[in-house]
Amino acid sequence: MAITITPRAQEKLAKSLLGKKEFVGLRLAVLRAGCAGFTYQMDYVREVESGDFVYAFAGGQLVVDKDSLKMVDGLVLDYVKDPFRERFVFNNPNATGSCGCGESFSLSR
Repeated sequence: MAITITPRAQEKLAKSLLGKKEFVGLRLAVLRAGCAGFTYQMDYVREVESGDFVYAFAGGQLVVDKDSLKMVDGLVLDYVKDPFRERFVFNNPNATGSCGCGESFSLSR
């Protein structure tokens, strides 16, 4: 099981953790939500739980629970900046589709 975090995403994740010593990293989870079925959620995490997978990068770590991990195996997490907005981009080879606004995605089961 693997997740790739691009250098741009690593830099943005590390910056978001600066000065937040009470957190050990950021948790990436896949939740049932949205019109396509699933959505990504990233939140600060205070401790790594048993069964979590940890992806270390310079300045922090990305924590993924075992249930979400199988849905994001092969994911490339990037950070893009264009004239209109900045955002994390989740390039997930397991996603079979997405909603019109791009906020949720579907998976084949």
